[in-house]
Amino acid sequence: MTTIDNATNGMDTSDLLDTLQINQIRPRDSAPGMWVTGTIGGHQFDALVFSDHAEDPSYELGDSRI
Repeated sequence: MTTIDNATNGMDTSDLLDTLQINQIRPRDSAPGMWVTGTIGGHQFDALVFSDHAEDPSYELGDSRI
């Protein structure tokens, strides 16, 4: 069964990852982590990504490193 979500503008969410494009990865000067710039589902994003989980789980979204 395929699910359509309004947040993805009608895009089939199972295909969303196929649209991911990473345009730039650059180190953060002041602290650990990398800034990642790209697009997904036709939307641009900037994300601060860490190699490890946060010391306080409330700083993350679910089981992610975001």
